[in-house]
Amino acid sequence: MDPADPFTVYAGTNGEGAFKTTDGGSRWSPINTGLSAPSVNRLVLDPTDPQTLFAATSGGVFKSTNAGDAWERLGQEQRPVLTLAVDATDPNILFAGTWRLRDGGLLKSNDGGQHWLPSNAGLANYLIRGLALDPANPEIIYAGTRLGGGIFKSLNRGGDWSSAGFELGDSPAVRTIAVNPSVTSTIYAGVGLPGIPPIAFFKSIDGGEHWLASGLEGRSVESIAIDPKDSQTIYAGISFGGGSLFKSTDGGSIWAQASAGLANRLVYTVSIDPVNTNVIYAGTGFGGAFKTSDGAGSWAPVNNGLGERVVYSIAIDPSDTNDVYAGAYQAGIFKSTNGGYDWSPMNDGLGQPTVISILINPFDTGTLYAGTTTAGVFKTVDGADHWSPANTGLGDLRVTGMALDPVDPGIVYAGTDGSSIFVSYDGAQTWY
Repeated sequence: MDPADPFTVYAGTNGEGAFKTTDGGSRWSPINTGLSAPSVNRLVLDPTDPQTLFAATSGGVFKSTNAGDAWERLGQEQRPVLTLAVDATDPNILFAGTWRLRDGGLLKSNDGGQHWLPSNAGLANYLIRGLALDPANPEIIYAGTRLGGGIFKSLNRGGDWSSAGFELGDSPAVRTIAVNPSVTSTIYAGVGLPGIPPIAFFKSIDGGEHWLASGLEGRSVESIAIDPKDSQTIYAGISFGGGSLFKSTDGGSIWAQASAGLANRLVYTVSIDPVNTNVIYAGTGFGGAFKTSDGAGSWAPVNNGLGERVVYSIAIDPSDTNDVYAGAYQAGIFKSTNGGYDWSPMNDGLGQPTVISILINPFDTGTLYAGTTTAGVFKTVDGADHWSPANTGLGDLRVTGMALDPVDPGIVYAGTDGSSIFVSYDGAQTWY
């Protein structure tokens, strides 16, 4: 809106360029001369000159100096730009947020958009494998990377990142991260493939400043689950190196194998019933889902309707723990309403992608998010009866992990392969 004339309003569209009204919205006219990119994600007025506009588009940043009558591209950049901001005191200073970190992440220009430089505040272009939020302070986020980047930490909901003092060299990946819900300065990290390191489980007791090796040598730790009623009890799912699943009752110092009945299968995910924490589910490689009712003393398959698929993710409805969801390899989502004994596919609108992450909104358990390997994120608001893609700004990236803000369920984080971390502030409607 023109601050000097409230009847003059500008609108950007997805596919139709920009429009303008001078009568408060009764009539609109296209203003696309020179605006070659059809999708306008954001329009920003120069705070010192309302005749000057900037457009963040699917093909870079454009500028108009005559209230939208004509546009010109700024600089040579044609990468998609999702959002744009202009310095309130110096309109030559511009910030542009691109769709993906490989497109530059956050870009800054000091010369009115002729030249742009990345401004990603410490988060390099790593592949994100693990993602965890501090349940007591949602400003704090941890990100585990592949290809030797180690762990990064943000103190402002992802605004800035710095290394958390955990680096692994060129080969191993941080495959999973978990925050102790009782003492949130205690962080656990599972590492592994490729090039299995001598130690696979690490622990920090000072919010990631320092890390100690804590066992499970020669294995790849794929999943960590902490007992919500006894945070000293931890389960580690193993995807390589043997043993399937291990249990610690002293906060990760000493481990014992707890995989009777799992038949040495790879364990990709572990999920604990929040009401009866002796009930645990394990998603396995080519073995489907397994369940224990005695705290991992013994396991049995629960695969009626699911089969012996590769199960990458399991989520339990906290309001009704008989409702369990499983994400499978090239088979989408399955749901059980009787504690895992019978399963039905729930793929209306989803198809059958590989689902590697399932997230349940604890404030509205009919709302779930599914992170896939080929089609980005999907969302349901009716307990998985129907799904819709939720990928604006994210696209069809491989989603490797998801996390929900513990205070504001509208804030969702997605870790990806090769494009680092995305955040949505509106329940996955748009991603940044």
